[in-house]
Amino acid sequence: MSRVIRMVVNYCIALLGPGRSTVRWGSIGMIVAPFVAVLTFPVPYLLISFIGGPLSPFTENDLSIVIAILVVTYLAAVAITVVVGIPAWLAFRWFNRESGWVYALVGAVVGLVPPYLVLMDAPVGPFALASQYVLYASCAACGMVAALSFWAIARQR
Repeated sequence: MSRVIRMVVNYCIALLGPGRSTVRWGSIGMIVAPFVAVLTFPVPYLLISFIGGPLSPFTENDLSIVIAILVVTYLAAVAITVVVGIPAWLAFRWFNRESGWVYALVGAVVGLVPPYLVLMDAPVGPFALASQYVLYASCAACGMVAALSFWAIARQR
């Protein structure tokens, strides 16, 4: 047990030490990006709820639904960050593609994958289709903003 603790402490010192600034900022970006995704995701739905109308997904009494959606969004963002974000970051660094445009494009495309997987067999009606478009747009924007926030933190200084 002591050996494991010493190994974790040495890893943290190496990660936060002065010689590993790229890894340090990349790790901080990987922690911050899911939080940005959680903060970005509900904005279109809250705007639609504020305006009201037939596409309004929430009422004033649906706070528990909003909190559940934020928790699911956070878990999905962490999973996507680990499964897609780390390999993409390493690939971008390998091919020397550290442009914000690349991160924004890949973030938007990756943001479209979860709603597509969830809504593949969903019924399509006029209001269901419009709400699906809002979901796709908000997920793409969420992925793009999270990827750009990661890029702003992790880029080479």
